[in-house]
Amino acid sequence: MFGPVDGRPTLDNLPIPARIVLQAGLARLAGGRWLGKVGKRLMRLNLFGVTLAAVLGGVAAAASDTIPGIQAHLRLVSQHVPINHPVWVQFSIENTTHEPVTLTVPGTEPAIPSPEMGLPLVHVFSGGSSSGVMVTTESGRHWDQPVGYRTPAQAPILLLAPRSAVGTTLDLREYFPSLRGAGQFRLAWKPYAGGVTSETVLLTIAPRKQVEVVTDDGTLTVSLFYDDAPQHVANFLELAKSGHAVIVGSFDLFRIAD
Repeated sequence: MFGPVDGRPTLDNLPIPARIVLQAGLARLAGGRWLGKVGKRLMRLNLFGVTLAAVLGGVAAAASDTIPGIQAHLRLVSQHVPINHPVWVQFSIENTTHEPVTLTVPGTEPAIPSPEMGLPLVHVFSGGSSSGVMVTTESGRHWDQPVGYRTPAQAPILLLAPRSAVGTTLDLREYFPSLRGAGQFRLAWKPYAGGVTSETVLLTIAPRKQVEVVTDDGTLTVSLFYDDAPQHVANFLELAKSGHAVIVGSFDLFRIAD
């Protein structure tokens, strides 16, 4: 069935992760368990044609080793977050090579990916013995197991085209309740059983700050809009905490009030 047809590659020519997925898919399709929407997805992926074979014909990444050419990126939407506000964190995986890459989640059975998916949650929490997402406080207390999350038995494979990236944005408070309180935290990410490691980012969660504007006619109290201008607020707080006077128009802003 998978012999050469019109010059198309055989099943044996596919990388091992792709072969596993296709063999599992055929077995389930033959058993009548993959029908309807999944059947349409197989057709859209051109499962038996050149398209998918070419996409999967690149590097098959071994998740247990360091993955060459793959980078994990972790970015905070805002470095300063008021208490009881979402802690939005962007997770992305980048393929820096000129070849397609297939990524699988350690300890799961590979499954057919959805054509419209971004970075699946199971790939975010693919650290192996830990989730891969690490939250550390100033005192060194450490969390790496997300609350309410369980790794599924199956995880979609991730197909990365050359020089491409895929990502998702999560409110980490939903998985790490420690981020619901005030404090300074270090966040790091080591997905695919530590096969790649992101940069470490620093997060401050604190009561919303207000600024005292001191003038000749008295003192005004001004709220800082973290959500509208997170970087401007962060820069202002750094200057104010370091003892610098911040000049805005004809006003000297030099004190922070809780």
